[in-house]
Amino acid sequence: MKQKHIHQYKKIDIGVRNKYEVYKCVLPGCTHYMPNMNSVVNSLSMCNGGCGKTLLMTQAIVTARTEKPLCEKCKEIRKKERELAGVHSFVKES
Repeated sequence: MKQKHIHQYKKIDIGVRNKYEVYKCVLPGCTHYMPNMNSVVNSLSMCNGGCGKTLLMTQAIVTARTEKPLCEKCKEIRKKERELAGVHSFVKES
């Protein structure tokens, strides 16, 4: 019997000649994927930021350019890390 779990989605390209995007679960042993990008809307996913929180896949997440869905807290952390990296590189160049 298959064990049910909340999937941890990642956006990937599949196909050889005609590539298209799907959401695939990246948890070990899981082969689940959503062939239609809009079918993942209103589904639950684990955050890919490392916190393991559950998030609701919204239309905004699906249409975003990000490859791995993140919860709001992890998004803020990543944003601050990018800002600090930019400041660090600016100070290093000066």
